[in-house]
Amino acid sequence: MMENKNDYKQFEKEWIAEIEEGNPSPTEKGNRFSCKLITQWLNIDKDDDNIIYCDGTADGGIDLAYLEMADDQTDDKEEIVSGDTWYLVQSKYGSAFKGVHSIIEESQKIIDTLDGKRPKLNSLAQGIKEKLDTFRSKATPGKDRIVLVFAASEPLNDDHKRAVQDVQAMGQNRFGQVFNVETVSVKTIFERLGDAVDNKLKLTTTLHQTGEDLWVGTTRLLDLYYFLRSYKEKTGDMDQIFQKNVRQFLGNRKKVNQTMQKTLKGDEDKSSPRYFGLYNNGITFVVKNAVKNRNKNKEYEWELHDPYIVNGCQTTRSIWDVLDRQLNTGGSGESPSLNAWMEEIKKAVVVTKIAKVGPENPSLLNSITRYTNSQNAVSGKDFISLEDNFKKWAKEMGEQQTLYHKSG
Repeated sequence: MMENKNDYKQFEKEWIAEIEEGNPSPTEKGNRFSCKLITQWLNIDKDDDNIIYCDGTADGGIDLAYLEMADDQTDDKEEIVSGDTWYLVQSKYGSAFKGVHSIIEESQKIIDTLDGKRPKLNSLAQGIKEKLDTFRSKATPGKDRIVLVFAASEPLNDDHKRAVQDVQAMGQNRFGQVFNVETVSVKTIFERLGDAVDNKLKLTTTLHQTGEDLWVGTTRLLDLYYFLRSYKEKTGDMDQIFQKNVRQFLGNRKKVNQTMQKTLKGDEDKSSPRYFGLYNNGITFVVKNAVKNRNKNKEYEWELHDPYIVNGCQTTRSIWDVLDRQLNTGGSGESPSLNAWMEEIKKAVVVTKIAKVGPENPSLLNSITRYTNSQNAVSGKDFISLEDNFKKWAKEMGEQQTLYHKSG
């Protein structure tokens, strides 16, 4: 495990060595850097045919582009349950983005490229732009995405992060919710490998102690969303919270995830979000320590030290995806449908379990992760089988006992 700044500096030195090997040109360095960073971040092969380099003159602000194709999977109603994602990478090797203006200017290039406002593009950038035009014409809101990725050697500072939020609002104003922004750095990769930082974040939740180092209760979905947003702002990588989970998040390609999202959005029943806690098994945190306090509203606010979610990754990510699309969109007007949804989501909770596991007991962490993820999924045919069994049992009981049924 890498646990201090010296560990990171050594990691960074070794990670960068491959970029510098053989005295490459500045353009080649940039290509190597963006390729290594993005492929490790997305866990894809560097020789993937969907990676396109276009760094250079008239690149439209796009250094690298990658198309992540989702599985062709449908639900029972033959609706596509997954989406495709275009990652458009703006990278800076050897330095962070130079100031807020730099981020806005670089972003404006890509946004204008997507919107057809930069007619002079090199052949590679023009090819990507044409692909994206077709993609946008077929994109399904809430499933397909275009993600602008800021890739830098060092993490962006707070001013840079605020500028990135402004860029997301600007892009969504132009293209809708298909447009998203992410940031990634060498430190992002480092922190995914182990406990590089002891993060302390606050979660408003109602818990009861049920063991020496175990608390169980419920968390409002809005409070969980605000916690996740704080986590992402602090670490720059929300997926890091799932790194202790051996399964991790399976994406919205699985039917169970799509069902969760329909419940949260109220697609089939407008009141369904309030029942989310009844339909879902909940989430499990492991933490180094948990300290209970009260916030200004006299609610219990827990300070979680180095939190990880080891069970309920699909649940957590589904909650994040749905709420972020509804709440992080900008706009100053009123939406009656959004207001109605908000009234329902305010009532929604998720069952929450927090286990304190110190660094001196790694075997306990492994056991919690393994056992909480060992349950088998319950399929639709299981419910059919259960119903058939009830009918069989009822018939047998009727033959053995005098049963009366009063109608009306």
